[in-house]
Amino acid sequence: MTPLLGAQKRVLVVEDEEALLSTLCDELEESGFTVEPAVTGEEALRKIREKPLDGIILDLLLPGGMDGLGVLAQLKESEQTKDIPVVILSNIGDDEKVREALDQGADAYFVKTRYSLEDLIERLRLLFQQKPAPPAQRISP
Repeated sequence: MTPLLGAQKRVLVVEDEEALLSTLCDELEESGFTVEPAVTGEEALRKIREKPLDGIILDLLLPGGMDGLGVLAQLKESEQTKDIPVVILSNIGDDEKVREALDQGADAYFVKTRYSLEDLIERLRLLFQQKPAPPAQRISP
């Protein structure tokens, strides 16, 4: 794939299915993004505090004490992270859960059984054009 607009953009991928996490990271890197993987909500929040990010791909069902909606809520409550684009990628496709995630501030929602990597990457690129993240800064715990 040709790296267009993905260059220099740092994306956090939060996914607990190892094979899917690996595929997403590989495809995003091939498309010119810098990728940070995370498996749990807690790990995602720690990485968000440690390094500036331009976008997040977030699963809703995560192991540990915090699910994807919990991560999303914390991101959108913070002045430092509220403008980072978040794309949900989940097995949950019911209208109520989709609406809840979008109402909480997710910028896009993809159902795992009905998405393509090309569409996901294109949506990220469009979000970066429409809604640039704040200038890179370290986020304090």
